[in-house]
Amino acid sequence: MANRAVLALALLVPAGALGFAACVLDFSKYEGGGTVTTSSGSASCTNQTQDGAETAVDCGGDACDPCANGRHCFVEGDCQSHFCSAETCAPCAAPSDCAALAESYCDSANHGGTCTPRHPDGNACTGGEACQSALCVDGVCCDTACDGLCQGCSAALSGQTDGTCAAIAGGTDPGAECAGALVCDGAPVGAACTDLCGLTPPPPGGTCPAACTGGCPGGDTCVIDCAAADACASATLACPAGFACDVRCSGASACRAATITCPDSYACGVSCTGGFGCRDAQIACSAAGSCDILCGSANGACQGTTMTCGGNTCTGTCAGGNALPTLECDPGSACA
Repeated sequence: MANRAVLALALLVPAGALGFAACVLDFSKYEGGGTVTTSSGSASCTNQTQDGAETAVDCGGDACDPCANGRHCFVEGDCQSHFCSAETCAPCAAPSDCAALAESYCDSANHGGTCTPRHPDGNACTGGEACQSALCVDGVCCDTACDGLCQGCSAALSGQTDGTCAAIAGGTDPGAECAGALVCDGAPVGAACTDLCGLTPPPPGGTCPAACTGGCPGGDTCVIDCAAADACASATLACPAGFACDVRCSGASACRAATITCPDSYACGVSCTGGFGCRDAQIACSAAGSCDILCGSANGACQGTTMTCGGNTCTGTCAGGNALPTLECDPGSACA
């Protein structure tokens, strides 16, 4: 058993000086082999003893960590779940269980049920009860109901900030809102469904990738510059995501036997102006972005070149009587 003792020391001061004063040291909370607690101190939260303001051994109260489910409590703050039922910490099961914690909801995925502060816009959610706005759209807490045609609240759908309702990226229809082969037009106001053909939504751009050897004019178009002879011959040229793409094969045999992959959803252009500039090159257009190849007047600029088209417009232009490249069209494309 714990040893307990009380020591009281009284110091009398002669009359006419300071009067009477008393000093009391309280050792009544002394636990043998444990810690000493004075009337103004805090109990140890690791001594395997329930003391001080703890509601269970080494947990609860003002000084220690909250208690796990099944342990004794007096108020919600004594519990990890923030729910104290019949003086026992328990998982929450209903919104009313979290009424004592302002702006909170019962998160059943957190240790079986924990009262958790509601999330601001942009945080992941599975239901409106988890959001300060009470609106969970496209898997994130959203600033509006965002229920208009071709609208989305996640960056993955709109290219904008998570939690901000915006138009879904043009040329796409992830929610199958449009009929048939129609797609969202990407208009920031009054978004609607439209024919994909010729639609080239503005790319988001960003920091110019290293692959863009010719820079990023306008901040949203990647220029891959193959100006020297054989500069990109037999290379794999992948246009980076989030940018329109402009591949320039101006050197002799600059892109000979190269493989060029266009970006998803955005415009892609390949110019072959050097002699045999794109000979035997393979160009893969994206499923949704428009695609264009220009064959200059230099000898054999597009000889043996193949361009595999996607669902958007796919065009080839030749100068000086040069032969067009082979265009392999997508049989599912609605574009002429």
